Amino acid sequence: MWVPILKGKQQPILELIPPGNDSQRAVLERIRSREYKPGNLTITRQGGKFFVSIAYTFQPQRPTFVPGRVMGIDLGIHYAVVAAWTDSLKREYWEGSDLRRMRENLLSRYREIQKTMTLRDARRGHGKGYKFKPLHTLRKRWEGYRRWWANRLANRVVDYALEGGAEAVALENLDLRKPTFFTYELKGQTLKFPIGYFLNILESKLRAKGIRVIRVNPAGTTKRCYKCRKEQDLSLDQREFKCPCGNTCPRDYNAARNIAQGGLDILRQER
Repeated sequence: MWVPILKGKQQPILELIPPGNDSQRAVLERIRSREYKPGNLTITRQGGKFFVSIAYTFQPQRPTFVPGRVMGIDLGIHYAVVAAWTDSLKREYWEGSDLRRMRENLLSRYREIQKTMTLRDARRGHGKGYKFKPLHTLRKRWEGYRRWWANRLANRVVDYALEGGAEAVALENLDLRKPTFFTYELKGQTLKFPIGYFLNILESKLRAKGIRVIRVNPAGTTKRCYKCRKEQDLSLDQREFKCPCGNTCPRDYNAARNIAQGGLDILRQER
């Protein structure tokens, strides 16, 4: 595709190869059709490759929504993301089985390469950088896959919010200065993906669809009952939330409901 980079009739143009990511391809198409207004264009070179960054602006279209309906997002322990609503028992869970399979495949390959490197005379006569390049390539592939996976997960969360008619989505107001990898357990494995990247890309995608994002204080969202608002002491391995008021539900769902309610409270205060 061709993207103009200067104003006027006679202007230099830049030929871009559409990336494999469908969302990036859609953005480039909208810039070309002038649905998105292009801004500054930056070309950088890293490791012999050229990367193009294009700033753009647009006016998001407000989707059809149910007034006062808020969806809460909790980053769980046994599920990557749990979504719940303020006015419904409907819920959605997203885990990372494909992330686990990719990790297993790459880790197996990583160990095979390490084993061959310990053999006598393996890659003899070459420098350290050449010897460890296969391992570095696998690490970069894993990092890239985790980011792609987080991007796809964000798209699914946005689609679910649109389907449910959410006026706003409540997210935990986490301190991203702390370690930026979110960890959860899936079938005995500890999986990680970049929480800072995920939350930022999710917020960007929600705003692009005209859905408001509300940041909620995460304190007490796990221990507090979403029905009676009383707090219960829970151990990390306790998956069911049980309250004397009679409320019994999955722990992650209870937290998502509290986050959603926190977003609704902020919404009501502003009105």
